[in-house]
Amino acid sequence: TGVQTCALPICLAMHPLAEEEIVLVFPGDNPDRPKGRQVSLKKLSSAPQVVHYRRSLGFDRTSTIEAYLGQEGVRDRYDGDWLLGVDSISEIKDTLVRNGGMSFLPWPDVEREHRNHVLQAYRLNPQMRPRTIWLAYRTQTSRPALKDFLKAASTIQKKREFRP
Repeated sequence: TGVQTCALPICLAMHPLAEEEIVLVFPGDNPDRPKGRQVSLKKLSSAPQVVHYRRSLGFDRTSTIEAYLGQEGVRDRYDGDWLLGVDSISEIKDTLVRNGGMSFLPWPDVEREHRNHVLQAYRLNPQMRPRTIWLAYRTQTSRPALKDFLKAASTIQKKREFRP
């Protein structure tokens, strides 16, 4: 399924390609990191600062994280700002390794570092809204190659879930 919108003479369509589970991420060598594979924020003994995109970048995921912290009743544990803002996913991961903290990232973005024990990922309980990757395209000028791509993409559409 997809979404289509038209503002003549251009029609755009969006097609979901993948849905990625958001996991909680800690530095791999942090002795205070949670045990097990699944984490409830309510059960964390402390609330490390969240390393994520800086607010000025305007990503909706930042407000989603803030809402999730509130929903889980841990937003009030922070004396100051809960967010340590950076500019990219690679900077989020580097900052976690160098300075500590925690982050909420799509599983495919941290799977390699998790397997190499550089970062430690955990399934959230309850889960956060997943990241959906969309393909946007013009419908009037779509070439056969794009139609073939969409057909192939529909056969591999899947959820990319945490697999420790």
